[in-house]
Amino acid sequence: PQPWPGSAGDRGTPGSRFVAEAAPTPTAVPVLVPTATPQPPDSTTLPDAWSWSAAAGALQIDEVGFYGSDDEYVVLVNHSNAAVAAGEWVVGDTQVPGGGEGMYALPDELVLAPGARFVIARTEAAFTARFGQPPHAVFDDNSATVLQLQRRTDLAGGRFALKDSGDEVVLLTPQLEIADAVAHKNGDLAGLELTGTLTPPTGFALHRVPSVPPGLLDQRHHYLFAPGDPFNSLTLPGAASRPQETLEDGFIPVWGSLGARSNFSGGGTAPPRFVAAAAAASGLDFIAIADPAPGSLQASAEIAILSAWRWDADDEGQAIVYSAQVFAAPTLAELSAQLAEQGIAAQLLDGDPANAPAFTAVSAMAATAPGGLSSLFETWLAAGEPLAPAGNSNPPLPGRTSLTPRFTGLAASGSDPGAVMAALTARRAWVTSSPGLRLTLTAEQDGARQWMGSVVRPANQLTLHIRYRDQTGELAGLALWQDNRPIRQLETPAADEHWSITVPAVPGSMLFAVATQADGDFAVTTPIKIDASSAPPVVRISQVVPVPGADTNGDGQLTSDDEYIQLHNPGPEPVALAGWQLTDSRGDETLSARFTFGVGRHIGGGEYLTLWRPETGINLNNDRDYVRLLNAAGDEVDRIQWETPLEPGSTLTQNEETGEWQTSVNYNPPPYQGSPSAGSSSPGRSQEEAQERWEKWARGQADGPPGSVAAARYRGLERWVEFEGVVVVPPGLFNSAIYVADPAPDAAGRASGLGMQVYLWQGDYPALEEGDRVRVRGMTKSFRGEMEVTMDTPEQIWKLSDGVPLNPLAVAPGDIGEHVEGRFVTFEGIVTGWQSDSIYLGDPADPAVEPVRVTVRSSLEWRKPYVNKGERYRVTGVVSQFARAEPWNDGYRV
Repeated sequence: PQPWPGSAGDRGTPGSRFVAEAAPTPTAVPVLVPTATPQPPDSTTLPDAWSWSAAAGALQIDEVGFYGSDDEYVVLVNHSNAAVAAGEWVVGDTQVPGGGEGMYALPDELVLAPGARFVIARTEAAFTARFGQPPHAVFDDNSATVLQLQRRTDLAGGRFALKDSGDEVVLLTPQLEIADAVAHKNGDLAGLELTGTLTPPTGFALHRVPSVPPGLLDQRHHYLFAPGDPFNSLTLPGAASRPQETLEDGFIPVWGSLGARSNFSGGGTAPPRFVAAAAAASGLDFIAIADPAPGSLQASAEIAILSAWRWDADDEGQAIVYSAQVFAAPTLAELSAQLAEQGIAAQLLDGDPANAPAFTAVSAMAATAPGGLSSLFETWLAAGEPLAPAGNSNPPLPGRTSLTPRFTGLAASGSDPGAVMAALTARRAWVTSSPGLRLTLTAEQDGARQWMGSVVRPANQLTLHIRYRDQTGELAGLALWQDNRPIRQLETPAADEHWSITVPAVPGSMLFAVATQADGDFAVTTPIKIDASSAPPVVRISQVVPVPGADTNGDGQLTSDDEYIQLHNPGPEPVALAGWQLTDSRGDETLSARFTFGVGRHIGGGEYLTLWRPETGINLNNDRDYVRLLNAAGDEVDRIQWETPLEPGSTLTQNEETGEWQTSVNYNPPPYQGSPSAGSSSPGRSQEEAQERWEKWARGQADGPPGSVAAARYRGLERWVEFEGVVVVPPGLFNSAIYVADPAPDAAGRASGLGMQVYLWQGDYPALEEGDRVRVRGMTKSFRGEMEVTMDTPEQIWKLSDGVPLNPLAVAPGDIGEHVEGRFVTFEGIVTGWQSDSIYLGDPADPAVEPVRVTVRSSLEWRKPYVNKGERYRVTGVVSQFARAEPWNDGYRV
């Protein structure tokens, strides 16, 4: 017999289709436990194969635990609305009558109330040890306290034992017809007339999903994979409510997943219908389940269902196509051509973005903020399009929750599938680790609002609007990024959740907004792309000072740091300088000595750009030398050269009309201030003065020797600095950041002195280990109150020598604050509380001291340990800061 259309898998030819009833609320199982006296069964004539019952059976297989050995089990449930006398029903793992496995009769005295479960284990002891209570019966155990089922040796000659590699469980009616059956992995699907291979992860059980719509015969629609829970039936989660919000232009924010997986995909654990229900329960507004073929999910009032399927072409790449229509495309380029022809949206998962010009979105599953956005930007750059960053995580499922979820937010005209797809096609999107967190970016140009995902023309000024809100009320640090680096940060949280900012619209650049929260959650918008320039860029060397004769940089001293090279953009539009180079004779001999403009650098239309020696690292020769300006292609666009010695104060200036170079002299040295301090050993200092200076320096209140970390910190923010230090946190631990420190002598050897975070915007650090001595060149910045040195390229840090790791500075919890920011420390504390990724440790000697937040960074390979209040821990780490609001004097943590 074959399943009749519209049934829930029942076989036969009834007069009308069977409509499954919802399972009643489970009640206690009324099980009688008599002394079982096995009786030899009567001779039974066996068929060649089990046949399916024409009538719907009242009993079903509800759960199967097959991993392990002695703790295997089967759970039966009465899914009808009437009590069922289970005597003469048979259950076992023999899919062929007379086979070598086991079949067992349910006891005559057993009556199952509506919704009641009957748990049968292989052995009592192993099952009870695992689940904390005994089963209702056992297959073969000789238990003195739990009912032992009687073997039906007339139906099968072996005993119950489920193979991990694949097996079957069969439930027979008293007429020896199949009431229910399930097979997993390489079990005999064909012999039981089943379809759909169940491949649960190791250790997971099979759980029946309730109320499966009629006509879905594939086993994968009926079973979910999750850890065993034999005494509780699975229920479909209910939809969560979310407050309604509004955005500009009548849009609303909606959140969802653009690439979830069901158990129809490798690694998936839940049927499509359950995944959608779990998404609605977690507050999502839409979901696209991207299995190898489009699913059969029906429209839902609780969540918008987007048609999708997963394209995979081996070495060509992977993609998600948002369509119910599946079509063949052997290459990424051919897939993109069909998408363009049919007007279908798609997301690029893997592959060359240059071969995917018709794509709408790109996977942002690997993105983290602020330190892990490089790959996302590189994809935008290679595609040449502001692709929507897509989050594809599954919602939380039984036994399966992502540690790093990524979801998609959209600015849509509604929450129905059509409105959601229209928003995705327009790329009005943001990726976020937390549904309910929204972040939008719009631009004003020519009196019109342009949303994220748009392309605007270049201009010296472009007004942008960033709007942020988290339904939990959590604050966030906001930043505007240009290409692969932030160019502006919000100083004060906006009361109206709105931040307006005006920046240059540099040709070919990408502008996007980033929100980061103290707990690690974040959001990143689709970029607004600045179109290419309408004319070839023109940049000239305007002025060069090889031999300073005055304090040109305003630091009060006349040094070689007063050398500079000035550029001019005579055109009306900004020019992107990323990849451009400045070089002199030494740079042409040693290419690594050239100065290369990093990502995000530009020069505005009609503007001048002055580059000082500490930034470029170019030491111009006084007697003869030259300066060349090269564009990103390596072509020389301008040059100035001198063949005779120049007197101090000589300034070389190019006439903008004729292109001729003119020489003038600016000789006005500042008053002599004496040599910079060399530290506590400087001549003329008393021992007391030296000790006082050391103490102030150790507390972070004084500068240090020239070229030290302390001296760099003392110069303040927005200053180019160059210093040497010892690595205390090497690359690979804190995403794009490392920490370096001054060495300070102590009784045990070398203690960690003042330290600083060093942040690399793009590229990879050289091979560095803890204790290595390095030279760093960069710009001092502040992010959420913490001082850092930012570098555009890896060429701004050099390893000088190997070394011995520094010892952490021993402190008390009350010492954690501004004066030890960036410092490598160790202390002991008492657990006073915890949250997500952090533990709070109080001072054992002074309970009144504010506890220190100890955060385990998500970039590390381990997670926060389980702790109890009152336990004592020793912590070794770096003092960091993530302040929430101006004046940025809170948020210290280790």
